[in-house]
Amino acid sequence: MLAELETSRGKIPGSKMLWLGTRAASPDRPFEAAFRAVGSAQFHAAARKDPPFQPRTWQKANPGLDRLPDLEQTIRQEAKRAKVDPQALASFRAL
Repeated sequence: MLAELETSRGKIPGSKMLWLGTRAASPDRPFEAAFRAVGSAQFHAAARKDPPFQPRTWQKANPGLDRLPDLEQTIRQEAKRAKVDPQALASFRAL
């Protein structure tokens, strides 16, 4: 699928590709390779040392959080689950 998307750009003059997603754990993943290949990228992420259950940490990774109350409520619910479930914690930290 990735190859199809990349080669289709050449069929329409001036076309561009926009990638949205979460950072991969491995630098070998296609998403990470795309970031390296592009001359510019915009990232929003909390530092690994930031406390995962603090709203200020969520704000770093989600700069529009103060304008999206439903998103904040969802993150709060996910945080509750992540506090008691180690597998959920790994997913929560990735987002």
